[in-house]
Amino acid sequence: MLRSAQWQNSDNTLKTSAGQLSVLGESDNPVIAGSIYERKEMASVQRSIRELEEKVAPWVQGGVAIRHRNGDKGLSNVTEISAPISISNVPGEEFRWELNVNPVSMTSGSVSGERANRFGTGQLQHAERFAKNSDNHDEKNKINADEAGSQRASGVELGLRLSDKDVSFDVGSTPLGKDTATIVGGLTYSPQISPNGQLTLTAERRAIKDSLLSYMGRTDPMTGESWGRVTRNGAKVQYAWDDGKIGAYAGGGFYNYQGKSVASNDEVKAWIGSYAKFYKDDQQEVKAGVHVDYMNFRNNQNYFSLGHGGYFSPQDYVSVSLPVAYTRRFEKGEVSLNGAIGIQSYKQKGSDYFPTHGYMQNALNKKNASDPRIKSQYEEQDETNFTYRLGLDAKYYLNKETELGVSLSHDTSGDYAEDNMWLHLKYTPDFLSK
Repeated sequence: MLRSAQWQNSDNTLKTSAGQLSVLGESDNPVIAGSIYERKEMASVQRSIRELEEKVAPWVQGGVAIRHRNGDKGLSNVTEISAPISISNVPGEEFRWELNVNPVSMTSGSVSGERANRFGTGQLQHAERFAKNSDNHDEKNKINADEAGSQRASGVELGLRLSDKDVSFDVGSTPLGKDTATIVGGLTYSPQISPNGQLTLTAERRAIKDSLLSYMGRTDPMTGESWGRVTRNGAKVQYAWDDGKIGAYAGGGFYNYQGKSVASNDEVKAWIGSYAKFYKDDQQEVKAGVHVDYMNFRNNQNYFSLGHGGYFSPQDYVSVSLPVAYTRRFEKGEVSLNGAIGIQSYKQKGSDYFPTHGYMQNALNKKNASDPRIKSQYEEQDETNFTYRLGLDAKYYLNKETELGVSLSHDTSGDYAEDNMWLHLKYTPDFLSK
């Protein structure tokens, strides 16, 4: 009845089903046209039901995530494998809790050769050996620091999230283990302040996963001292506006970085962007825009000797990117293809090898004064690179209650590249039909 009324209201005359369907342009065959229309309507209804169940129904989710970041083995190189399990429920109308357990293993490779000089206190040992053997042809292969061996760590992250319409709070830990865990969490308030505008305020403490050093910490093989395990502590604010066709957003934040036996650091960041939905209907959407990022750190902590945090911390970083996304919805799922191209420019300040250990740095400075070939500082860098990103997100409904999902992404900028894969299975009871 509703469908018939709709057809009649589109034209103030009564038409046969075949005639009306022909006007709609679906097909000249009323049986086929009706079937197409009903399938679209049913798919739309099923999506609405799933969206509602996502808000009010309990669910359980498990999966496997793999991340690989290229870099120097034993230092910036990262391979991370995790198997997160989540369970969630809604005891009230809008309040939801979510419990997360995430076994994680991270490896970086073996620290050997010249890389050993840039790990822990390796440069001091290298300086001593260089002074003795650099001019002895038979001993030149013995000037590097001792190998530090394979770098790996594992543990179990725990997390709890509580949320309602405008507020989200979470608390958890980095991987539990001997002298490796730290508390992390955050609070977000995101009210709708106008029909098309939303303000988001966030205060948080997060672990830095740039490297094994920054995330789980490392132990220096010569002194036995542990360092690393960096957290980002601060707040950010964003305002976003979206009228359904076009949107824009802008935000900024300030963070302090702290770690064990790691120099303190501060970051100022800001971002702005806009986008447009060039095409949208019940089944597909095409969206593209522009995004600009700025960040500036007080000092450079992107190294792995004692006192450094092993995380990207540039000065005067600016990037401009052009993201685009295409989403296609089906009766049994949906697929989203996304990507971006851009350019970035930044500087990295020179830095002492041992910024938190003055006596070690003084000893290295003396070695440098007697022989300038022995480095006591990391050199300043200035880089400009093209960037691109490719991504795929897909989910398939095996039945009314079970969803299979996959996410793939590849990011590249200069010598940097990172690949991510996330495969999950989600079970949501058929809550609304019971």
